[in-house]
Amino acid sequence: MLKATLLPSLLAARPGSTLLPRMKRPAAALGTAQHASGAASGVQKPTAVVTGAGSGIGRALSVLLASKGLHVLAVGRRPKALQETCELVTNVEAVPADVGTTEGRQLVAQRVAELCQGGTALSCVVHNAAVTGEVGSVAQVTEEDFSKTMAINVEGPLFLTRELLPLLLESKGRVLHISSGAAHRPLEGCLTYCTSKAALLQIMRCLDEELAPQGVRVGSAMPGVVDTPMQTHLRSQNFSGARFFRGLAPAEGAWDRPASPVRGGLDHPENVAAFMSWLLLEVPGQDFGGREWNIGDPETQRNCMIALSRRALAQELAIASPRDPPDGASLEATAAGEGHRGDGDAITFDSPPPFLVVSSAGCASVNGRYAHDGLGPAGKVKYKKVDGDPVIYFSRGQWRLNDEEGTDGWSYFCRAETDMPPLNDWESISVPRFPPAPCLSWGTARDLLEGDSVTIVKNDGDVDWSNCPEEDEPIRRLRFSAPWVVQVSRLRDGAWFYPTIFESKIAPLTALGFVELRGKKHVISDGAGSSSGEDAPPFLVVTGAGHPTVNGRYFRAGLHQRKPKYKQVGGNSIIFFESRLWRLNDEEDTNTRCYDGPEDDSPMPPLEWVQLGTSRYGAAPSLSLGTSHDLREGDSVLFGSHSEAADWSGCPLAPEQRLPFTPGQHGLVKRVHHDWLYVETDSVEKVAPLKTVKMVIFMERQHRISEGEVPQEIQLQLDATSSDANRLRGIYARQGEHNGKVMYQKVDGDATIFFDGQWKIGVRGVDDWIYCHPDDSLSYPPSGQWTGAEGSTDPVPTISTVPQAVLVANASASMNGRYARAEDFNGKPKFRQVGGSGVLHFDDGWKIKSAETSDDSYEHSEDSMVPPVGEWRTLMGGDSPRLSFLQIPSMSSAPRFFWVQSAGGVGESTNGCYVCLGSSNGKPKYWQMDGSGIIYFRGGHWKINYRNDQGGWYYQHPDGSVRVPPTEGWTTEGYTGDAEPAPSLHSQERYSAEGFQRAHPPFLVVTGAGHSAVNGRFAHVGFHERKPKYRQLGGDSIIFFEAGLWRLNDEENTRQRKYDGARGDTPLPPARWEQLGQRYGNAPSLSLGTSKDIQVGDSVVIVKDDADVDWSNCPEISASSRRLLFSPPWTLTVHRLQGDFFYPTNFPESFAPLAALGQVHLMGKPHRLLPPASATTSRSSTAAPASPAESSAERPEVTGGYDEDWALDPAEVDKLKCPICMLVARNAMAHDCGSVLFCEMCWVKCLAEDSKCPVCRKDGSSIAPAHFERRAILNLMVKCPNNCGESFNLCDKEKHLKDCRALSTTCPLCNVQVPTNELEAHYASNPGKHILQIVALLDEVTQLREEVKQLKEQQGGPPQ
Repeated sequence: MLKATLLPSLLAARPGSTLLPRMKRPAAALGTAQHASGAASGVQKPTAVVTGAGSGIGRALSVLLASKGLHVLAVGRRPKALQETCELVTNVEAVPADVGTTEGRQLVAQRVAELCQGGTALSCVVHNAAVTGEVGSVAQVTEEDFSKTMAINVEGPLFLTRELLPLLLESKGRVLHISSGAAHRPLEGCLTYCTSKAALLQIMRCLDEELAPQGVRVGSAMPGVVDTPMQTHLRSQNFSGARFFRGLAPAEGAWDRPASPVRGGLDHPENVAAFMSWLLLEVPGQDFGGREWNIGDPETQRNCMIALSRRALAQELAIASPRDPPDGASLEATAAGEGHRGDGDAITFDSPPPFLVVSSAGCASVNGRYAHDGLGPAGKVKYKKVDGDPVIYFSRGQWRLNDEEGTDGWSYFCRAETDMPPLNDWESISVPRFPPAPCLSWGTARDLLEGDSVTIVKNDGDVDWSNCPEEDEPIRRLRFSAPWVVQVSRLRDGAWFYPTIFESKIAPLTALGFVELRGKKHVISDGAGSSSGEDAPPFLVVTGAGHPTVNGRYFRAGLHQRKPKYKQVGGNSIIFFESRLWRLNDEEDTNTRCYDGPEDDSPMPPLEWVQLGTSRYGAAPSLSLGTSHDLREGDSVLFGSHSEAADWSGCPLAPEQRLPFTPGQHGLVKRVHHDWLYVETDSVEKVAPLKTVKMVIFMERQHRISEGEVPQEIQLQLDATSSDANRLRGIYARQGEHNGKVMYQKVDGDATIFFDGQWKIGVRGVDDWIYCHPDDSLSYPPSGQWTGAEGSTDPVPTISTVPQAVLVANASASMNGRYARAEDFNGKPKFRQVGGSGVLHFDDGWKIKSAETSDDSYEHSEDSMVPPVGEWRTLMGGDSPRLSFLQIPSMSSAPRFFWVQSAGGVGESTNGCYVCLGSSNGKPKYWQMDGSGIIYFRGGHWKINYRNDQGGWYYQHPDGSVRVPPTEGWTTEGYTGDAEPAPSLHSQERYSAEGFQRAHPPFLVVTGAGHSAVNGRFAHVGFHERKPKYRQLGGDSIIFFEAGLWRLNDEENTRQRKYDGARGDTPLPPARWEQLGQRYGNAPSLSLGTSKDIQVGDSVVIVKDDADVDWSNCPEISASSRRLLFSPPWTLTVHRLQGDFFYPTNFPESFAPLAALGQVHLMGKPHRLLPPASATTSRSSTAAPASPAESSAERPEVTGGYDEDWALDPAEVDKLKCPICMLVARNAMAHDCGSVLFCEMCWVKCLAEDSKCPVCRKDGSSIAPAHFERRAILNLMVKCPNNCGESFNLCDKEKHLKDCRALSTTCPLCNVQVPTNELEAHYASNPGKHILQIVALLDEVTQLREEVKQLKEQQGGPPQ
């Protein structure tokens, strides 16, 4: 494929360079401009209008457009500056005018009209003129300056386009606005300028929307930060935003060719002009209009460079070979969609084609150089070997490479329907079974041979003569100018040649542009097109295999069964895909394989492999993508950037020992140390940043060096003592994205690293950033070269990636293996051995230890941010270990850690912490930190096993559609033994104290039993009938579940139980127990063990930092030096106890608070340790939820009232709803899943049916009163249900209803309706009236009594 970078030296040069006067302008140069204007070729002469042409971009663009054959009207306010522009090139006419005024715009329109009347067509209008306006705060903005700035920056482009619109419609021309980043994001101190650019952007969009149907397209170009007088003015001003501009490096040297914009510096105006000329003259109209073109966009850069290189090659063709057809004529050949044009099936070149090089083929006769040989049978390009019969051609839907042209058979093929022969993925179809497939590459100067006829396309003054082997004799340098056809006499060092006619003279190969092969001219590639790594495959690294022969690096060697095939560098091992499995063999032609990958139809070899057999080949290997740290002495590498643009911060050698390099330059590796590459040139050791190396060459084929995923964690180091420095220094974890790029949040603080036009480091809540970095090309924060805010005197920070996994090799057997990133220790990352007890941490130097408390270790004195990779000091004898950083595959939404808990039976060994270190069948795979358990995906099911993936599994989950392991719903289906109950899982992003505790069961404490033998502490020892079983420490008592009841016996094998728990299928033993008869006295109480239940001699684990615990009530307040300094997790033995503090055996004179503990080892098993009841939930929160009386909130209890009319925003009420009844949660309870609140009664009803939380489906025993939420509920505002118009807090509802004015009653005396709360006042308001009513009522009562008496007498009864 013809890349844009094949001949960067031949790109169009600016006027005045040594190359331009030698060029014969192609006839199509003018035609291109005419095509852009829509005029017919040869009928009208195109004209361009460029405003602001007196300096900067406007001047450079005017000169460039004039050199391309356009008549340019250079518009500006300064006649002298315009005259200087006109003197640089012909075809530029000065038009002094101010486009910010009506008169100036009319003057420009008048001159354009005169030219058009004379036969000129208006091709394009470039609105480049602009001013910054006054800079400073909003208080400094004046109406006069604001109006002036808007007149030039906004009114000028709008109304000048309106004046020229009739001529633009006639010619179907283009209008280009000059945009800015200020149109999208604010720049402090530049309010007026930012406003004008934002307005101009919308004007462009509106104009294009209106004019596009009429053939006029309007676009916009964002040129970046350019070295112009406007930038000089901004740097000289005193305003807060100036610090950004002052931090930009000025454009260095003279501009000679188009290139990508300089990162962190100012660009040349000429470079921007080349970009804009491409927009105006090359880009199709349908793409140009309505779009803001950003010069910094990589895809835009690539397309621009391709087009400019095509134009330069066409011009060079006219120079080098006058007998060749001119640009625009057909040259029989093909190309890869770039640099060619097609007419039906006939494909033609705009320039000579490149030649090809075939290497590494098992059929040696096809290796060599190939020249273009016309078209093949399918109408696609054909290449033939320069010195033989092999041919490359396209037939029947595939590319073929045959060792002779006239036969039907072929040696190699590639299934790709590309225009040009593909470089990758060739396969062999011949015998033997796995002959190496060929590697193809575009021919470079390194592929030239003695006797080749070559064309020099540069002048001797334009090439790099550094490192010339004849440096001591300058007279032996060849003097030359382009074009010059010479013959190669001999080659030297792969970079120099001696021509036949001057055999004693030397010249660089970089001066060459063409070579003649088989009588045809071919382009010489400079190799830079491949150095980007876009097309090159990665190389692989195999480690950890018990069969050491297969360990090593692997290069891409073609395809097998349409999958990549990899061969070992310097060995015979091979990785290939066959019969639905990836295979790893120690030799190529054997049917006996050493290792298999999982049944995974993935496009690349898997990261994890399976051991075949138990002992023959030992442990299965791990596979990773090769990085720059995998380079070895003697490797040939290619650089991917310029040494000037590299980050040299922290360079270990002096500046004079820095290696100068350019993209595509080769280097020979001497050694790799940390982040630096050492090479030897002229017997002098030089250094280069390791990350600038993009490619490595194996078997004459380029392989991409993987950069790894965007890091999950980074570490910021800052050698300063200010308060800002202390807030910024530390470890940052990835926290989503901001402005399209990853953002990091400090793990133990509020500092952030984010992207806002440039990378910034600041503190959340602080408006101004503290450090910035201008390189916006990186996907994550750069490591060095940060700039402090204006006025800052602090040193600048450095940032390094925190590896998530480290591989230790060459150490003692117990310390070798993978170490996963766990917690932090002494301010640096700590790593724990996966499947072992080893630790890797920093403690007065880096240490590798076989266990937390062991004395055997390897040490390294370097105070680095991450573990050093080599040169460790051993305290035990033997070799020094080697470290390497493992690449963990990016698994979107996959948590780093899973905690497995509550697994029973033989599956109890699977409980614990699991870390993601790879994948299985396209989904994340987890390894147990302190055991051999794994969580993986296979056969459509998630599985948990403890046998290293062999011989079945303990648990599986039927839902194979989820991306990560499910938390609930695991079963023992498929396992024949007793592994009940099945576990539950919970996930976390970090190795945290919370997960560390939750992964293990609590211990229990029995008190108050009349039968004292059962009192004491109980440890979890297993399961019985799928429920936990507990045994007494130092005794024989046991707690277990049987026949629907929890039982407490004083010995295990007796049938006579001492106490029964309350009936209920609860997940843990209940708090309350029942006395069985009078024999054993009072029934016991049971509680979850807390730190208050710790005893001397217990092995405990610290899960908090010393800075995060409460040191009040310290037993030795005056002896602060005796406080134990610690970070989690740390295992200690309790020496003695004193109040809320303990003294460890290791440090008997130091003390620490019990609140720092989170785990205790009982009966050889870790148990969760809860804080004392005063600091967390009550002890009654085991199985049965607390009763309302035991868990009342501090505010008065409110009952009923589930139908309130809330006097609040509904969203506020929704936050406090119970998910079961969907009403506001009364006596709110909270589960430790933390997601929702529950009404206490709803929770009790749920537990009666199911012992799990109805939301997270985990153990429901950890429910507690939600005190803060209860207060929030009681303080909710309620409308009065009596419609009295008042609102009140829910806790005051009963009081209000008692006194509500809306409730009324009838006065029994005067029969008047009176509010209930005003009845007494009503009586007192008219006492006389009410007394008369009372007398009247008494009279009525007396009369009724008389009537009753008379009736009784008549009936003969006793009087009443």
